[in-house]
Amino acid sequence: MYTTTSSTSSDVILDLTNVSSMIVQEEKERQESFNLAFQLKVALAKARHVTTEEEKNNLEAVVTQAMAKDPIKRPPSLSFAIQDHIRFQLFSHFLLTSKTEDDGWNLVLSPLHRVLQFSSSCHQSSQDEDYIMGLMGLTQDLAKHAIHCGTNRDMTSVKKARNVVRDILEYLMQFDFRNGLLRRKYDGVKYSLKTCEQVLYELSVTSTTTVEEETKEERPEKKFKSTPTAIETELNGIKKRMEQFDEVRESLIKRCRDGQKKAKQAIYAIHRGDVPKAKQLLKDSLHIIKQDLIPIVTSEPSLRFGSSLGGVLEEYVEAKLFYTWRISDEKDGVVVLPKKCSTTVLKMEQLDLPISIEEYLGGLADLTGEVGRYAVERGTVRDTVGVQHCLDTNQAILYALQTLERPCSKIGKKMDPLYRSVEKLERILYELSLVNANTGRKNFLPLSNDDGEEQNSNTTSNY
Repeated sequence: MYTTTSSTSSDVILDLTNVSSMIVQEEKERQESFNLAFQLKVALAKARHVTTEEEKNNLEAVVTQAMAKDPIKRPPSLSFAIQDHIRFQLFSHFLLTSKTEDDGWNLVLSPLHRVLQFSSSCHQSSQDEDYIMGLMGLTQDLAKHAIHCGTNRDMTSVKKARNVVRDILEYLMQFDFRNGLLRRKYDGVKYSLKTCEQVLYELSVTSTTTVEEETKEERPEKKFKSTPTAIETELNGIKKRMEQFDEVRESLIKRCRDGQKKAKQAIYAIHRGDVPKAKQLLKDSLHIIKQDLIPIVTSEPSLRFGSSLGGVLEEYVEAKLFYTWRISDEKDGVVVLPKKCSTTVLKMEQLDLPISIEEYLGGLADLTGEVGRYAVERGTVRDTVGVQHCLDTNQAILYALQTLERPCSKIGKKMDPLYRSVEKLERILYELSLVNANTGRKNFLPLSNDDGEEQNSNTTSNY
């Protein structure tokens, strides 16, 4: 249990009412997506076991609702449910065509636009990733199908399943998957192929014969060496788009490092009192964000969330909040360190950037660490008033975060450092009071003013 004492004379007020309302609305939309994901899973389970027209129509209705959700903001649970639907559609196509068609892609890979009926709001990169994830999951269904056919000693069907899994693996080997869900799912395709081959081996050692004796045991020539079919052309298009996506992602990561570095350096410059440099670094960081990073995520919206851009925006928010709080005077166009810190803590709507709630609150929570460091500096020169103002600022931020209508999960780990920061500043004030009681000094040590003259020890504040 953490307890803090509040200052009744605090002039620092932070109102997060608008942010709180936005969090409530986002939580409502997220809960709707969770419920929709559950409905889709139930509809898929029924469709696998009950083939009535009613269940088919119910599945189509739920899928239509799921596809209407923005794929950039939908929770992972809904994305997984959509991928399961793709997997189900592909496997159903395989079962319908395996008895009438030869081995090859046509047994399973119906064109993408037939499998998915995405709304116009769906972005191509998300659509491609969902399709590839469903394709990888399909190989697990084919491995189970091979075991079932092996139970009936149907080697022909097992071979068809094995050949499709083998072709899928060869196709996926052309990709350069990054570490993540796609990479882990891709590794599972290898085990699916191993399962199919193991079933074929076990059937062969028991002298099982096929319904139709194959006249050619050698592996047929790859279809990719002949004229590509429409399906193969579409698959190659997916591969090309995903490669382009990786290139854009790498470019974004590189520029994010530059923008984040500028913001960090601005914070260090503020602590050193180098105001002109801090102002310029903030401008450089903002220029990188607006001119380089925002255009990239505008062209590829799936990179907006869950990428390194969030870290840059959060760092910039922290630097901008600290700059506004610490530096509030400007004379003849030149920004100077004021003699009193501002009571202003910028609100989310005052930042001219398309930031998310999590990015703003993350930067706001991190601001308290910089305020705490500045408080230590003021405590070193026995500036009780300065330390008290820092404590008031951190307490105002703590209170604002504690009174949000809904907690923001992504800043939960930042709350403990904030509690400790408030407790640390209260401790510094207590120790300063002991020093004042023992030495009789009520004001901080003399410093130089802006004109280079030594100030009188009776000055009340110069922070």
